[in-house]
Amino acid sequence: MLRRNLLMLVFLICTVVVADAQVARWAPNLKPEFDRITVNNVGLLEVERDKKVGLYSRDWKEIVPIEYDSIRPFREGRAAMYKEGHFVAFTDTIGNIINVSNYQYSLVEGAEDFSCGALLVKRYQQPFGWLYHYINYDGRSIMPDQYLIEAYPFSNGYAVVSRYVEGNTTRYYDVIDTNGRSAFAGNDNMNNVDIQFASTFVDGEAIVIYKNRVHKITTENLVPDQIYVDSPEGKKNKYKVTISDFEGSRQYLVDGRIHIAAKNGNFMFDKFRRLEEYRLGDAPAVTMPVPQPQTPVEDKSVFEVTSEGGLDGLNYMGEELLPPQFDKVTYVGNNFVIVRQKGKYGVITADGDADFHFTLNSGKDIDFRHNTHDVELMVDVPVFVDQDKAHVASLSNDCRIFYNGAMRSAGVRSNYITFNKCMLTIPSDITGAPRDHHYNFRVEYDGLVSRTYDVSAKEWYVMYYNVTPDVLQYSLETPDDAITVDFHISKTEDARFDTQSYPKEVLVYQLAEIDGEVKEVRIDCTKFSETHYQFAIARVESERQGFLIHVREEGCPTYEYPFELNFNIPAPPVVEEGETAPVVDPQPTTVTINPEKQRVRPAPPTLGLDISSEGASTAGIRHAQTTVSAGK
Repeated sequence: MLRRNLLMLVFLICTVVVADAQVARWAPNLKPEFDRITVNNVGLLEVERDKKVGLYSRDWKEIVPIEYDSIRPFREGRAAMYKEGHFVAFTDTIGNIINVSNYQYSLVEGAEDFSCGALLVKRYQQPFGWLYHYINYDGRSIMPDQYLIEAYPFSNGYAVVSRYVEGNTTRYYDVIDTNGRSAFAGNDNMNNVDIQFASTFVDGEAIVIYKNRVHKITTENLVPDQIYVDSPEGKKNKYKVTISDFEGSRQYLVDGRIHIAAKNGNFMFDKFRRLEEYRLGDAPAVTMPVPQPQTPVEDKSVFEVTSEGGLDGLNYMGEELLPPQFDKVTYVGNNFVIVRQKGKYGVITADGDADFHFTLNSGKDIDFRHNTHDVELMVDVPVFVDQDKAHVASLSNDCRIFYNGAMRSAGVRSNYITFNKCMLTIPSDITGAPRDHHYNFRVEYDGLVSRTYDVSAKEWYVMYYNVTPDVLQYSLETPDDAITVDFHISKTEDARFDTQSYPKEVLVYQLAEIDGEVKEVRIDCTKFSETHYQFAIARVESERQGFLIHVREEGCPTYEYPFELNFNIPAPPVVEEGETAPVVDPQPTTVTINPEKQRVRPAPPTLGLDISSEGASTAGIRHAQTTVSAGK
């Protein structure tokens, strides 16, 4: 528990932070398991599976089970539903289903939706044949005792119906309200039996033909008002619009429309008795405007579709959310999208407060001592991601994840995946000073592939070897004598517990300042053992002299150990003018080797050495030392 708390503290401090973090997820219950998903006219999700359909709400709950053949678009908050080709029920937008299958109703073609709180239905009854009813939102008939041999959908609160007169030999038309009452009840000027024709209300107006005369009624004033036309030839009097023979003047057209011709006018109605066009007297024909359905306007979506290689992906609020991986994004909503993946449909949403977090080496800097280095990789995943099924992939060639022994655990706010071994290959541009290096990861989860995550860590090449000359001071008979230098290579204090021996290349260069420029000349070096080397260096006439020892492992930068040579040449005896120089024994020249600060050079091309290593110890991470140990 203590270790976990410490890791979480480091995680909060050192984990890479991504602006506008978000993680895509399948909407609950709407993974890609459906044959089709669409959005209907009220924003509900219509889903299809095995040729059956149902409805889901925008909070991803099933509100109508997937057991219907088809579902009508909603109108007035209700939609009719079918099974085996029959109208069996209707539902509201929250899934309250009214079952009417016992009544064996059928819907009227073109009038399958509620209007003014009533749905027009028909049922075959002996001996009458097809009779019509209106049912309300509760599924009950608003005229249970009436036998309607003709009926039309409600409009503006009224509907046109036709009933049989007593004896069932003749019929008459009527206009009823939503309670089934006649609009002309109590009107002494209008006897229902004498109504020869009535139209459906449009914009609050309807046509009634009563005793061969054409009248207009309105929803505000249900008292019939006769229609007149101006007399021809400019006379001031007006004439009633009349029909001498109503039955003879009424014609039913092939498409169900009705044409009624009067002496001084013509009227055209559609199959639902809505006035389409009319002409009065010699005036030009007037065409009634066709009402246009209102298209719902979607708010601007937070999603944007991207495409590559024939596949679709998603951006979220301008940032990549999912790289291209879907067959097709079929619908983009305000806060969700419908996708087709491997032929199946599902719904994608995004959690704007979630993200994947990656922590390398517990958030501490990484010190490379050899060409590989093993660290711990910890991945923090959102709680809705199953950590046992998620797969973390490295997209960087210099980072290899070992999956054996991974630890996975669930938490309250996050789930965790910890890989105890993540092997990093030393960067080619690494130096002895800490600098950022980047690794790319992605997570495959729940059938989705996340965007690429860039994780940076501070890395440097730390000193692993000490180079120590066996002797730091030499005595030469003459300044021009060569110096034979023996030196030993040992592991640093931090590396002393690493018992493995690593193949390495050791090179020696003599340094001299000639004409103001420092020259490097490689000289032969004899290897006696992995730790003992020897070379000879001759004096060069220059103000500054020294040598470099390079220690280099396969694939790693060169660690350069510079040494300065200080020559202490005895001065010749002072001879005054006119005196003879005294004879003295030659004095030896003292040469002192002074170590300087070592430095890292970039990694060279592969040396061709047969190097095999499992990596350095991860214990004791600290910055490289800046001095070279020297023998005494």
